[in-house]
Amino acid sequence: MALLGVNGTTNELWLAVVSEDGDVLDAQLRIVPAPDSPLATQIRTALDEAERLISTNGITVVTILEPETGRFQPSYFQSVVRISLESAVVLAADRAGIPSVRRSRKWVRSALGLPKIGALSGHAGDIVDAHPPHWKGKRDLAALAALAERLS
Repeated sequence: MALLGVNGTTNELWLAVVSEDGDVLDAQLRIVPAPDSPLATQIRTALDEAERLISTNGITVVTILEPETGRFQPSYFQSVVRISLESAVVLAADRAGIPSVRRSRKWVRSALGLPKIGALSGHAGDIVDAHPPHWKGKRDLAALAALAERLS
C-alpha cells in the first residue's frame, strides 16, 4: 500500500509517494506538461504519467491538496491548467479503481496536529524529513497531504 500526495501549482503537479509506514519513497517528483502545448495535450500527458505512477508504485489512494485560501484568489485563467491536471490525476485513480480525495490545508493541519498559524510548508519539518529536490513549498506539501490521509 502506498499513497500519492499531489500539490498543484499554476501549471505543474508536485508529487510525493508515501508508504503505509509513513516513509516518503523515491518516485517521480512532478508532472509538468509542456506549457506551450494545447491544453488537451497537457491533460493527456498528465493522465498518462499519473496512470504509470499509480501502477508502478502500487498506489491505493490519491490525495490532492487544495490551494491556499486567503486574500489572493487566482482567476479562472490562472487556475484552469492546475484544475485540469488535477482532474487528470483523479481520472487516472478512477481508471485504476482507487479512491481520490481533495483535502483542504485546514484538514491536513488538523489531521497532523499542526499549528493553525504559519505557512503549512513551514511545519513540514515537524512531521517528515526533507527529500530534495524540489521539496520546500512543493513536494513537502504533497507529502503532508498523503501523510494526513494515511491517518484518516
